[in-house]
Amino acid sequence: MRARDSHRLHSLWRLKPEEEKTVAVDASIAYFPPGAGAGAGDLEDALFSAVREQVELMIGWARSDEALGLEHHGLEDRAMTDGLEVMRLLVQAHLDLRALREQHRDDVTDADGEVRRTAGDGQERTRVMIFGDVATSRIAYRKKGKPNLYPQDAELNWGPRCYSAGVEKRTAKASAAAPFGQAAAQVSAAGAITLGKRQAEEIAVAVAADFDGFYASRLPGPCPPETGLLLTCDGSGFPVLPKALREATARAATARAKAREENGWPDEPSDLRKSRKRIAELAAVADIPPAPRVPEDILTALFGPPRPGKEAVKPAPGPQAQGKTLFASVRRPAGEVIADAFAEARRRDPQHERPWIAVIDGNRHQIAVIQELAAKYKVKVTILIDLISRNTCGRPRTPSSILASPPPATGSGSRRPRSWPGSTATSAPASAAAPPPGDTALPSAPAPTNAPVTWKTSRTTSPTPPS
Repeated sequence: MRARDSHRLHSLWRLKPEEEKTVAVDASIAYFPPGAGAGAGDLEDALFSAVREQVELMIGWARSDEALGLEHHGLEDRAMTDGLEVMRLLVQAHLDLRALREQHRDDVTDADGEVRRTAGDGQERTRVMIFGDVATSRIAYRKKGKPNLYPQDAELNWGPRCYSAGVEKRTAKASAAAPFGQAAAQVSAAGAITLGKRQAEEIAVAVAADFDGFYASRLPGPCPPETGLLLTCDGSGFPVLPKALREATARAATARAKAREENGWPDEPSDLRKSRKRIAELAAVADIPPAPRVPEDILTALFGPPRPGKEAVKPAPGPQAQGKTLFASVRRPAGEVIADAFAEARRRDPQHERPWIAVIDGNRHQIAVIQELAAKYKVKVTILIDLISRNTCGRPRTPSSILASPPPATGSGSRRPRSWPGSTATSAPASAAAPPPGDTALPSAPAPTNAPVTWKTSRTTSPTPPS
C-alpha cells in the first residue's frame, strides 16, 4: 500500500488497525469481495463502511418507539435529513475509491504541449454538492510558473468553482425567477447546504459566462422551405444602482427628482419604478415546423375540453419550436440585439425561401427595428402582436397581423395610416395618400387631427365611431 493510501484512510475515515470495530450489517446490503470469506473486507470495502453504518442507524431508528410515535411530516423530515447524509457518504466513499486507484501518468500535457512529469499526491479540495460537502484527493501535475493540472478533475468534469453542477443549476433556475436572496433560500431548503445571497449572485454570474458559446456550438442546420422561421424579442426590466442606469433613464430620473423638489409632490409609483430600472433586451430565433389545426383544436388547447354533454375530441398538437437560439444583453442597445437575431435568421434562410414570423408584445421601438431590418435585407416578415398581453382590461382580443415592408421613399408624400387595435376599421386624414401596396397600419391610437374620420363597418358608414 502506498503512503498516500494510508494517509488518505487515516485522514478521512480514521481507520486504524487498533481501532477496528465489528459492525452488524444486514445481509442484503453486505458486500463480500469475490473469492473472500464472509465478513472479510479489503481496503476498498472499508471505504464504504460509513455508508453501511449510516443505513443501519436509519433502519434502527425507523424501528424505534420514537419513530412510531411521530406523524408523517416528522417521518418525512427525518428520512430526508438522514437520506441526504447517506448520499453524501456514498459519494465521499466513491471519491476516496477514485483517489485510491489513481495512478501516476506520464502522458499529461498542458495546452502548450509541454509534458508534466512532476506529480504530487494527496492534493485535496472541498466540493459543495446538494447533499453536503465532500473532499476530493487527487494527483497534481506541476510545472514552474504554470497552474497545476488535475486529470481526475477532468474525468469528473469539475469546474473551477467549488460548487457542483447540481448546485449551480438549481441556483441559476431559482435566480431567474426570484431575487438572489430568495433563490439562495430555495436552494438551501432543497438540500443539506446553506447558500448565501452573495454566493447565489456569484454563481449566477459564473454560469452565464459561456452563454454565447453554448448557443454557438448548437446552431441548427437547414430546414425545408415550409418550416417557419420565428423571431421574437422582449425587454425585461430590473432595478439597478443609479450609476448603472442608461443615460436617458438617468436624465429622466434627475428631472423627476428636480420636479419633486420644486412642487413637493412624491413621484408616481410607476414613474419611480422606471427611474430605477434598466432594460435587458432578449431576442430568440427558432424553427417552427408546420402543424395544421382547425379552430376547435386551438380553442380546446386554450380553454380546455367542451362543456359536459359534448363529445371530447383530443385536439391536434400545436407547433413546437425547434433549434432555438437566444440573444440577450443588458449593456447593448435593443436594436443591436434584434439585429443579431436577424443575422442568425438570415444564416438559416439566406435565400428567403421560408416564411418569416416575428412575435412581439407591441413595443413600437421593436416594431420599428424589425421593419427597418426587413427593408434592409429585403425580406418579408409577418409581425404578430400579442394584444392579449398588452390588454390592461383583461378582455381577450384577436391578435393582429401586420406586414413589415420597406417604408415609403423620402419625399413621396405617402403617409402610414393608423388603426385601432383589434378592429377592422382603418382611419386616416382625408388628405393622406394611400399607403404603399402591401403595407398595413401599425396598431396604435389615432393621431390628433381635425380632419374628418370615416369609420367603416360591415353594415354602415358613419362619421363617428360606432357605439
